Amino acid sequence: MAGIYVNTNLMAIDAHIQMGKAQDSLQVSLRRLASGLRINTAADDASGLAISEKMRAQIRGLHRATLNAQDGISLLQTAEGALKEVHGILQRMRELAVQASNETLTATDRVEIQKEVQQLKEEIDRISRATEFNTKKLLNGDAAALWSTDRPGELDAIIRSNAIEGNFKLEVKATPGKNQILKSDIFTIKEGVLSIGLSEPGSSAQVESLSDPYALPKGSYQLDLYSAGYTQNASGAATDAYIQEGGWTLNGVNVTATSNGTDGYVIIKVLSSDKASNGVSIMYQTVTQSAGTSDWTTGTLDSNGAFSISKFGKIDFSQGATLHAGDVLIVAFSNSGVGTDGGIRVAYTSGKPLSPIWDVGDEVSTGVTEVTYASVDDAGNILIGNFKVHWTEGAIANGKIMNGTTDNPIFQVLEGGDVAIASTRLRDIAKFYDADGNFILSTPQKLTIWNGSKSYDIYLDGNDTIGEVADKIKEAILDGLDLKTTDPDVNEHIAEFISTALGNKANTGEAAVEGTIVIRSPLTGEAGELTFSGDENLMKALSLETVQEAENTQINVKVYDAHNLTFIGSDTVSDGTLRGVIQGVDVKFDPGVGVNITWDSTQKTFTFTGGEKETFYLHIVDNSLSFHIGANQNQTMDTSIGRMDTVALGIDDLLVVDIRHAEQAITKVDRAIQTVSSERGKIGAVINRLQKTISNLNVQRENMIASESRIRDLDMASETTNLTKSQILSQTAMAMLAQANQIPQQVLQLLR
Repeated sequence: MAGIYVNTNLMAIDAHIQMGKAQDSLQVSLRRLASGLRINTAADDASGLAISEKMRAQIRGLHRATLNAQDGISLLQTAEGALKEVHGILQRMRELAVQASNETLTATDRVEIQKEVQQLKEEIDRISRATEFNTKKLLNGDAAALWSTDRPGELDAIIRSNAIEGNFKLEVKATPGKNQILKSDIFTIKEGVLSIGLSEPGSSAQVESLSDPYALPKGSYQLDLYSAGYTQNASGAATDAYIQEGGWTLNGVNVTATSNGTDGYVIIKVLSSDKASNGVSIMYQTVTQSAGTSDWTTGTLDSNGAFSISKFGKIDFSQGATLHAGDVLIVAFSNSGVGTDGGIRVAYTSGKPLSPIWDVGDEVSTGVTEVTYASVDDAGNILIGNFKVHWTEGAIANGKIMNGTTDNPIFQVLEGGDVAIASTRLRDIAKFYDADGNFILSTPQKLTIWNGSKSYDIYLDGNDTIGEVADKIKEAILDGLDLKTTDPDVNEHIAEFISTALGNKANTGEAAVEGTIVIRSPLTGEAGELTFSGDENLMKALSLETVQEAENTQINVKVYDAHNLTFIGSDTVSDGTLRGVIQGVDVKFDPGVGVNITWDSTQKTFTFTGGEKETFYLHIVDNSLSFHIGANQNQTMDTSIGRMDTVALGIDDLLVVDIRHAEQAITKVDRAIQTVSSERGKIGAVINRLQKTISNLNVQRENMIASESRIRDLDMASETTNLTKSQILSQTAMAMLAQANQIPQQVLQLLR
């Protein structure tokens, strides 16, 4: 029989223990049901917690990767949207090129079309520079690679796609092509017009000093007169002066030796009123002598007023044999005239000095077959026939009557049909009048000169000489288009008016025809091509013809690793751009690289020669776009967007100002459209790939979430059952504890 113990109530203790267990189970169920998680603490499931946390990292990584891919799509869509606009611009440019190729348009119309083309090109370049996503440039090549070179300005790297990193040594050797040579119309004088001028453009301003110039007979006249000066002897009596080819000396001074066999003139002004019979004589010698020696040969005037010395030709006095004060005597000598040290001596024996004596120089003008009598009028004008040039003692004392060049200028009087000379004004040239006889330069006209995308404007008016037009074109090319070379002789002949043709020499080239403007590009190939645009009538007046087509220089490029000189590859290119040797990069060289240019003064043309091997260094670092599209390290996708400006598209030099260039523009724009289409296609493919990536990431994440849920999330039905059981057990335990606590009180029944 069991006893009843008061001090130790084992039944109550046991009921309490069971109630605690039921309450612990109830607490767990309540916590799980409240959180919805099976694992709330590590104690709930230590290994399950570790697995769950690893899965949670993957799940969150996959979610972030999905967002990354969506951001990547947004970036690419930004670039693709910009290229869509570039496509639209290119389509418009192509339409304009087709329009400009039609002969129904005038040169002026094409100039207006070119204005729109220029704006469209600038917008493409702006889009390339300005398209960004989160401040990242997308279309300037930076989204593919970064580069630098030791010779900026001479090398340009066009980034096309993912580029290989490295430092490269490029060895370049050029085989020169040909430069473009343009020639104008043969400019002639308008019918019914008398034109005057100097053959050297630098002296044209001196024409303004002429008096009644249109009274001159047609012909050529030598004008560059040099002061010889004079000196009396010690007694103030007789003075001799010697005139030699290219120079003169005074009494008692030896004549300097000069070259033999030169034609020339001597002009002598007589100051006294003495007659020829009173001592004026003209003599010549073949060896330099002091005054008064017996080696002189003397000639005299005959009754017909002619003085003949066989080595000098004929001196013709239209007013007889008498020389008056102020008269001017012109003496001509032929190339068989004097010896190496020979000269012409004028001895004036009346005791009065001669005036300054002028040596006209060593070029005899074509068309002057006889020496003409001349005189000086009361106003100090030298008269040669009807030709009048103002002359003063002061001007003579300063050395020249007129400014000239090393070659003596020829003053010419021209009439309708004659070929113009350099100093002929445009208003006197037939080509500058339209079919109705209207002068096309009644107001100044703009002429635009193009070299690729660069252009420069000059203005022509009727007062310009044709030589000045050539100078304006030259300065525009040298300075306006920045094509100046280091050789001053080359720069001088970029554009020039041909006053004197080379004649019947072989290979006379572009300088074979006088009366034309010749324009020579200082660069070979397409990069040096010059194009002119302007008013239709102005372009017809110039009638520029390409007499030598440009041919590209062939350059051989060898590429090495700059650090160990390992050979990478080579190619010979004709357009100055190396493609395919360095992955993802086209290397474009300056057109003048490896080519030397000089002026051939004999053939009157530029000579291009290949220079020595030139070396460039190119540094490239990969900067392609990397999208992290996975939950773990290195789960990335790389892509790149190439450079999309006008240079990369090959349309930076797009012109439609004439039909030839407009036709070429169609093909160039077609290639640009293909390039943009290819880039858009690549971007579109990457966008599609990212969309598939997002779908895949979502599937992975969904399944990972399901797996992690099974580990971590609570089975609500099962746990509800546990909760009910725990609640019942807890209530039962509490009831049994109450019963157990009542049992010791039964002892009181024994005490009654």
